[in-house]
Amino acid sequence: MVSALHTAFGALQQAARNAETAAQTIVAAPAGGVDQTPVRQVSGAGLSGPFALTAGVFDSSGPASLESGILDLKRAELSYKAAAKVAASLFRLEEGLLDALNGTGT
Repeated sequence: MVSALHTAFGALQQAARNAETAAQTIVAAPAGGVDQTPVRQVSGAGLSGPFALTAGVFDSSGPASLESGILDLKRAELSYKAAAKVAASLFRLEEGLLDALNGTGT
């Protein structure tokens, strides 16, 4: 269970870093237009196993793109929400196990 929590918290941290990167991309986007530079997928959350996050962060190989920044920010938001749900589920599971061991389960 500790390993699963560690993985969930790692995913939360990675999602927060991805959101920061996306915000920087949005700020650096050209004013008055959308850059049409193709994007390439770079590493995802860096996790493996059942909690691996498959959505990658897109990194522009040219000038910053407002569109890619917005998409990256949305991906980071969804990744963060998913990791938070996993962590909350693990906390509930742990609480239930402790209640069962203490004989105070409902």
